[in-house]
Amino acid sequence: MNHLKFDTEPLISAIESKNCICDIACDEYKDRDIKNAALFHVAAVVVHEFDRLSEKEKHETVLLIQKRCKTARDPYVRDRAKLRKMESGDSAKHIKKTDTSFDADEASQENQNNEVVDLSESDVDVDVEV
Repeated sequence: MNHLKFDTEPLISAIESKNCICDIACDEYKDRDIKNAALFHVAAVVVHEFDRLSEKEKHETVLLIQKRCKTARDPYVRDRAKLRKMESGDSAKHIKKTDTSFDADEASQENQNNEVVDLSESDVDVDVEV
């Protein structure tokens, strides 16, 4: 089988569309058959001419994609752990992000958790006594 090359960003987008691959809270996450079917779908989206491959090559391709998913997630998890352990205030040290897709992953995580709140000045009432 030829060495496959594919971009990480389309891979991440395809994986995020399938909750059963990466969402631990999803009930389907524990079902291996559903996850394998989702990985085959991701492979069909990411790999050019996936349908023309033999069954053995398809299986090897899915395994490569599964490994790539895990290695793409590792730097993201490391950077999040660093941010959680980071001290506040003047004693905080500058943390260099190792993952280039960290900001995009962080933004998508915030959107999924609905943690992002946009407050404009008109929404805030402040009473000041003099």
